[in-house]
Amino acid sequence: MAMNENAPRAVIWLLTLSAVVPSCGKGTADEASIAKAFEFESKERKVAEELEAKRLAELAKKKAEKEAQERALAEAIDAAASLPKDMPKDKADACERVVRAYEAFMRNNRDVEAVTRWFDQKSKNLGRMRAVCLKGSFEGASCLANALDHAPDPLFDMAGEGVNRLKDACARKFVEGKPPAP
Repeated sequence: MAMNENAPRAVIWLLTLSAVVPSCGKGTADEASIAKAFEFESKERKVAEELEAKRLAELAKKKAEKEAQERALAEAIDAAASLPKDMPKDKADACERVVRAYEAFMRNNRDVEAVTRWFDQKSKNLGRMRAVCLKGSFEGASCLANALDHAPDPLFDMAGEGVNRLKDACARKFVEGKPPAP
């Protein structure tokens, strides 16, 4: 439960007033009441500081866990983005493998809304993937087919974003900086 910052101060003033008003002229009782009020405020401040420190530690822990998960996913994507052991015979065969792997990836994806939209335009999506693939490199297509077949589990929650992350990994490894295939 969130505490009002002014609540401890209000309690102190009430305690101080209740101690001062009835005991006008008695200095020792007033001093003891004031000391107790300050002690109470000090304890409240310490509790609030401890709660804030706990909250900040929990946030830091969650951030570190999220960063570790992202690093692990990036490593898994990098591992999946490799050439298959059984290379396709040519670019057309590689692109057919890409199309089959792409459809299987989307069929097994857990992002139901995105997959539903994708399947509403399945033939268009597969045709677009085939056309892009045929314009790319043989190695890039072979990598993407293999990456889609061996996609890390967290990507099955991301639908299109998952495919794009695999495409980017294959492009970095096998396409960028290389001349386009004839």
